[in-house]
Order: sequence, then C-alpha cells, then structure tokens
Amino acid sequence: MIAFRVLTLIALLPVQARPAEGGWQARATEHFQLRYPSSVEPIARNLLPRLEPLRAAIMTDLSIQDQGSILVVLAPDRPSFFALQPPGVPDWASGTSYPETRTIFLRPADSLEIRANTLSGIFAHELAHLLLHRRLSGRSVPRWLDEGIANRYGRSLEWDFPGPLLGVGVTGNYLPFATLRDGFPETGPQARLAYAQSTDFVQFLKRSYGPAAFQAFLDHLAAGEELDPSLQAAFGRDLASLSSAWLKHARLSYGLVGLLTGAIPLWFAISLLALWAYARKRKTSRRRRELWELEDRAAALSAADDEDDAAPPTVH
Repeated sequence: MIAFRVLTLIALLPVQARPAEGGWQARATEHFQLRYPSSVEPIARNLLPRLEPLRAAIMTDLSIQDQGSILVVLAPDRPSFFALQPPGVPDWASGTSYPETRTIFLRPADSLEIRANTLSGIFAHELAHLLLHRRLSGRSVPRWLDEGIANRYGRSLEWDFPGPLLGVGVTGNYLPFATLRDGFPETGPQARLAYAQSTDFVQFLKRSYGPAAFQAFLDHLAAGEELDPSLQAAFGRDLASLSSAWLKHARLSYGLVGLLTGAIPLWFAISLLALWAYARKRKTSRRRRELWELEDRAAALSAADDEDDAAPPTVH
C-alpha cells in the first residue's frame, strides 16, 4: 500500500488500449472512471457504489477542495496488476496510487493470500494518499504522515496493530519518526511497527490538539514550510518534543493496558504467530513464483511451437 510519485505513459497505454481489445469494461461516477476486465465484473460492481462516499468522507476529513476525475484500474489478477505499472512495485502490494496522473491500481486477493482488509479499504487507503498529495499542493510529505493518514481509512495490517504498540508501551522502544521521514522498513516486525506507530502518532496529534490545529499543520506544509516550523506553528512543539509526548502517551496507554489485562504474554504470542505467518508467506510466495515461472516457460514453449508451425520457411 505505497503512493508512487512517477508514472510513465507506458503504464497507461495498456489500460487505454485494452477496453476495446480485450473485453475491458468502463464505468463512471461523478469523479471516477473505473476500468476492469469482464472477469472481475462482480467485484467491480461491489466496489463502484463505494467510490464516491469514500471520497466525500476523506475530502471532508482533510478539508480538500478537488473536482478532478480519478482513474481506478481494477486488474484481473496479480500478474496483470504488476504488468500494467512501471517496475519497482513491491510484490506484496495490493494497491498503488500515482498522484501526478490521478490513477489508482487495485487487484483482488488471490486464493493464497489472507489479508485483514477489504478491496474498498485498500482503495480508500490509496485514495487518501492521492488526495493528501492534492491537499499539500504536491509538496513532499513525511512518510509517517502519509501512511498515518492513509491508514485511518484502510489498514492492511490492522489485525497486528496492538502487538507493536503494546511492545512500545512496555519497553519504550520505537522507531524515531525522523528516520521514518523518507521511507519505511520493507517487511517484518519493523514494518508493522512503523505503520502502527505512525497511525497512532497521527491520531495522537488530532486528539491532543484538535482537528483545527491538525488542519493548520497541513496548511503550513501546503504553503511550502519545512516540517519542524509547520509543527511549531500548529502545535507549538517540534517533532522531537511531540515524539516524546507521544511516547509518554503510548507507555501509559498501551503499557498499562498490557500489564492490567495480561496482554503482554498475548503480545509475545502474537509476535511469534506473526513471525511464523511471515515465514510461511515467504515460503508460499517462493512456491508461487516458481509456479509462475513454470507457467511462463510453458507459455513461451507453446508460442514457439505455434510460430514454428505457422511461419513460412526463411529464404536466404
């Protein structure tokens, strides 16, 4: 669930060409163009009526004024999802957004995946990335803020959020937000911690200082101010001071809850389960890649046989 900032025309050409060539369908709402192949018609019909309400909720929450149209491409399967986009999309991604071209790519879950989120939740997450880019006039945004806001609307790791936060509450160990400005850990417990604490930090700012102060913070960023001056102007504190205040909140809230409810052993159990699930997922992903490679080889061999049968002899 990553907001990419660059999209080449190559990524859009297949989408624009295939509706007429490969059974792709197009549906429109007031602010969205949804394109999808006939094979995922039921999924598209379920998603379509959710687009406008989710947009309205996010725009109201972030005080965004935007009338532009957004293209939503629902790929039929995992290979198509990646083939329609530029290289570099992580293999675990289930949605991407490209603010410059106002495009969102989605894919349905395949039979080997177990995710806590729905397709509409993934869409909402990517839409929040795109609209936040609009809210900030295209200016650079810290990764913790980008993901913390987007996770308010759709969390692919929601089931695992209590575990990392209980750990912060008990130990006081967390990832400094200054290190989460430009990127997150790719996978594993550190990635879950980055998403969990970023989401909780954003919620902490809104709860502690109020929606008006949070909107003022976004206004200062949109005007081109640096992060710390924007935080100072809106909340009266810089990132280091706010991080310390959040840590005190986390230690009191999650640490106390963990100790009083006996959830700490449960957190360790969840962590062990998460590590087991991660190892199993890697093994499954490896097998899946091997299967795809075999399928690709079989398709290539079949195509070569067809060419041999159909091609006329070459004359020198």
